[in-house]
Amino acid sequence: MTEQSDERKELINQHMLVAQNLRASHKILFQIERSKANTETMVDLLPDYYFVINQSGRILKGNISGAKLLKTNTDGIINQNVVQLFSTESSNIFFNKINKLTDAYRRTRSNRSENKTVTSSFELPIDSEDYEPKSIHWNLRIFEGVSLRRGALISIFGRDITEIRKYEQQLSEIFSAIPLGIMMIDSRGDVNGPYSAYLEFLLEQDTLKDKNIYEVLFDRAHQNMTTEERKGYREFQNVFGADEIFYKVDKKRFPKILKLPLKNGFRWLEVTYHPIIKDEMINKVLLVFSDISRLMKEREKAGVQSEDELSYHEKQGIIKRR
Repeated sequence: MTEQSDERKELINQHMLVAQNLRASHKILFQIERSKANTETMVDLLPDYYFVINQSGRILKGNISGAKLLKTNTDGIINQNVVQLFSTESSNIFFNKINKLTDAYRRTRSNRSENKTVTSSFELPIDSEDYEPKSIHWNLRIFEGVSLRRGALISIFGRDITEIRKYEQQLSEIFSAIPLGIMMIDSRGDVNGPYSAYLEFLLEQDTLKDKNIYEVLFDRAHQNMTTEERKGYREFQNVFGADEIFYKVDKKRFPKILKLPLKNGFRWLEVTYHPIIKDEMINKVLLVFSDISRLMKEREKAGVQSEDELSYHEKQGIIKRR
């Protein structure tokens, strides 16, 4: 009788444990579904355009902003094609990006030693005659865990940067009227964003778009730098990503005057450096150049050797800034 009672208790305990595990599993599944629903709601409410497409551009899912862009709702967006947003030329560029992304993803999957997410980011305008023109920055990503036998599924985020481009154009127009060389550079030394048209004249360049300021200016002036200025130039190249406190210390050693070789003679440029801070680190640097060639030529004629002597000669009217 006692053995039967113990077996019954053991059986009841097992059933209770199974029931508890089932309840826990249901609770976990419920939390997962709720989390999934919350994520989808967040994506739906994003101001960015969001689509899930196949390789031919057919839309399988989209958020509210994406639906509004295509002048429909989230149900009506299904089976439409993103190609309708673009001109023929732009759609060719868009699908070329998709094909390159898919090829890169296949290579990554075939190489098991690589474990990285493959994405593609680029700017391409909406330029179809049926839609309002917009400057869009796109980010493409392949859906993980989906078989590629029927083609890849791609998630797309599009951010409207039309206003940013308008502000840049306005800023460029303002720069054009200023007799100073103004530009912003990134960590590679590439010209980033608008710059003053006067700078092209100062550096004898037809354009500075996609140019590197180290190559078109600093390296050309390197032969005329002192040992200290060359050291300061190297320190300047390493300020990106540094704390602003260290930047203020290093800045004192940056080259302040550059003697730039030209086709005919030289041009002296005075340089000032202005850091652009992001997350408390130096992200970019705004450079301002002024032409002080006349001053430096008069200084050389007067045999001025030091800044104190230069200041004295200026006060006496012997040397005048241009």
